[in-house]
Amino acid sequence: MCRAATLLRRRFTRIKSQKLYSLTASLRSGSDYILDLALDHGLSVAYSCRAGQCGTCKVTLLEGSVEQDCTNALTPDDKKEGHILSCQAPPVGRVVVDL
Repeated sequence: MCRAATLLRRRFTRIKSQKLYSLTASLRSGSDYILDLALDHGLSVAYSCRAGQCGTCKVTLLEGSVEQDCTNALTPDDKKEGHILSCQAPPVGRVVVDL
């Protein structure tokens, strides 16, 4: 299935505030990271290296789970507080993130 078809089944919904979003992901292809999906939907998200090394794309995962390919830019405290790197985190099902 092509990436465009995959994105049709993904939806960002603003909840509570300007920066709190629910992402419903019913399908996953290898390059559908939270950062890419947010940018594809016109959301403003800070990022730089796209490799999990700088931490610029750090966001808070409030609900759900993600697979993280690389977490080098996260400290142990970041992980305890629920921070993830949006450039390295494909969602698994429905997630709520604070961008």
